[in-house]
Amino acid sequence: MSQHTPGPWKVEDGIFVVGPDRVSIFGGASTKRSDDVCEANARLIAAAPEMFEYLCNLARVWAMSQGENATLDILRALLAKVEGVSL
Repeated sequence: MSQHTPGPWKVEDGIFVVGPDRVSIFGGASTKRSDDVCEANARLIAAAPEMFEYLCNLARVWAMSQGENATLDILRALLAKVEGVSL
């Protein structure tokens, strides 16, 4: 599994993503992006650790129940991309 800062992460003030020990990984509004876009990006970043964990579990369960197939290949490719691994 890739090394990343563990969650939980949460959105504060609409555009800041704050994690454990008050670490901020994203903040400030870009002059080229609306506040709505910045807030949507912050929510996506905050949810990423949970989505990654869910996809790892889904791939494991899918492999056990469905076997090797195109869907599992897609899940594995996505997880490899998140981990920075080339397939």
